[in-house]
Amino acid sequence: MGNKKKLINDLLNRIDGGVEVAASYLGLSISAFNDRRYENKGTRFFSGDELLALQNLSKTALVAEFYAEQAGCLVVTKMKAEQLENFDLYMMSLEAAKANGAVATAIHDAIADDGVIDEQEAKDIRHKTDIANKLNRTLSENTINLHKK
Repeated sequence: MGNKKKLINDLLNRIDGGVEVAASYLGLSISAFNDRRYENKGTRFFSGDELLALQNLSKTALVAEFYAEQAGCLVVTKMKAEQLENFDLYMMSLEAAKANGAVATAIHDAIADDGVIDEQEAKDIRHKTDIANKLNRTLSENTINLHKK
């Protein structure tokens, strides 16, 4: 996700009404919101609580994903058992298998030509692995959630 200004832009892109609604939700004028957004005039960036409020307004997990990425972690969405069916788990397992295949393909393609994994190939493999790990963890958590006592 990159930097905190990109985080704000991504949140605003997901909020119906954009800056106007986000500023109003936080009780700020558009000017004050933008001063915080760009850290103009010596203003501080948004607080953690304000970022979480914007995340809630955007109906995303972008703030959680931003901080998880900074810490080298993944965010896994847990669904409520009453929202899950075995078909949902099956579809999740297909998505996880597809992602695992993408990792295997990336590794295969990287070493097939010259036997060496360069930095760009390593970055691609790591990215695909992160996606596969998240999908596998989501599948596991939701399977446990559906079938726990």
